[in-house]
Amino acid sequence: MKNFPHQISDLEKLYSALGIVRDLAQDGKDVSDDGVLGKALARERVYTFRDKTLNIAQALKRENLKPRANRGTETAARDIRRFFQLAGLIVPAARPSHFKVTKAARDLLSTASGEARVELWREALLALALEDEYGRVSHPYRLLLRLVSDAPEIETSKLMLALEARDDSEAEYDRVLRLAKKDVKEILVATAISEAGARNAVKILPALARQLDDIYTIDGQNYVTGKPSISEDGLTSSPDEFKHAKTIAKKKASVGKEVSAADIGALPNFSDDQDTIVNLSEAISIRKQRTLLHQKAVKSLGEFLEAEGFTLHINPFDCVAFSKTKGCLLFEVKSLDGSPADERQQAERAVGQLCAYTFFDLPSDFRHDRFRKVAAFTHKPSAQIVDFLEANDITVIWLDENTWVMRTNKNKKLGTFSPTGFLEV
Repeated sequence: MKNFPHQISDLEKLYSALGIVRDLAQDGKDVSDDGVLGKALARERVYTFRDKTLNIAQALKRENLKPRANRGTETAARDIRRFFQLAGLIVPAARPSHFKVTKAARDLLSTASGEARVELWREALLALALEDEYGRVSHPYRLLLRLVSDAPEIETSKLMLALEARDDSEAEYDRVLRLAKKDVKEILVATAISEAGARNAVKILPALARQLDDIYTIDGQNYVTGKPSISEDGLTSSPDEFKHAKTIAKKKASVGKEVSAADIGALPNFSDDQDTIVNLSEAISIRKQRTLLHQKAVKSLGEFLEAEGFTLHINPFDCVAFSKTKGCLLFEVKSLDGSPADERQQAERAVGQLCAYTFFDLPSDFRHDRFRKVAAFTHKPSAQIVDFLEANDITVIWLDENTWVMRTNKNKKLGTFSPTGFLEV
C-alpha cells in the first residue's frame, strides 16, 4: 500500500498552509527547510501544540529542545509540503525558496469562499498522483470515489484501499474492488499493512471528500453525494434551482454551416458577464477550464473525421460527420473531471442532448440509413457509464492519449475507433 501524508485533514487549515508556503517563497525563505516551514505553521496556528498552557514562543522554545525526529512542527512541515507536491500545488524551484506555488495554487488562493473554491480543491485532489518505487502511478482520490460509488455502504476503514492500487488500470481497480468485499482483517493480511498504517491511510482523503461533499458517512458506511457540477455547459443544480425556460417555437431543422477541421472547436470569447444559473462569478474560471478541454477534444475529433472523408457540421451540435456514401455520425463531446458523480451527470446530459438533437434538429437530408449517435469523452469513463450509454443506443468513444478508442461489442476489449468501419457494421 502506498504511503500518503496524514497530518492535516481540514481544508481551511490546508488553505492557510498553502498561503504560508506562498508567502515564504515570495519572501525568499527556504520552504524545503522543515524548521522554517514548521515554525511558520505553528505561528499561524495551522499546527497546534498539545500543551495549551504555553504561548507560541514558549512552545517553539520547548520544541527546539527535542531531537529533530521528534519535533511535531517539522513532521507537519514535511507532510504538508509533500501533500501540496502530490496535488500539484507546489513545485521545486531555484534557491533561496527551493519551492514555488503553481498556477493551480494561485487560482485557489485568489478565489473567495464558495463553490468555486470547492471545485478547485476537488480538481487538485482528482489530479493528485502517487508513484511507487517502480514508477507506477495511481490517483487515490479518484479511486476512493469509484470505490464508494461501486460499493455503496463501504466501511470507512476499507477506504484505505484508495492507496492500494499500483496504477490506474481497470485490472488493478478490479483487484482493489474485490479486496473491498473482504473483511477488514483479511484486507490487512492481503495488503501487508499494520493496524496503525490502516488508521493513517483513512485520516485524510475520506475527511476531505466529506468536506467537499463528494461522499457522506452514516454509521461508518459511505455513500456518494449528488452535488452541483460546473462544466463547459454551465452549472448543473438540483431541479428546484432551475428557472423555468420560456417555450420556444419549434423551428425547421437546419444543420448549420459546413466547417473545416481548422475551424471546428474554435476557442470561445470568454466574458465574465455570461449568464449562469446562480450568481457564482468564481465558477466562470472553472467553466473556462472545462470548456478549453472540451474544445480541444472537439478539434481533435474534427481533424480525425475530416481525414476519414467526412464533412463536418456544427450548431447546435458539437459535431455531425456526414458522407453520402458512408453515413452520418452525431457526436456529443463531454469533458470529465475524474469523479463518478461527474461521469454520471455528463452521461445523462449526453443522452438527453443526442436524443433531442436527433429528434428536433437533424435535417432530413442527414437521416442516412447508416446513422449512429456517439458520446465522445475526454477521458475513459467507467464500464458502468459505457453500459448505460450503450443501453440507450449510444456508442461511446474516448481519447486515449491522442487516439480515439472504443469498447468492442463482442468481447468488450478496447479498439481504435474507425468511423467508416463502424458505420458499415
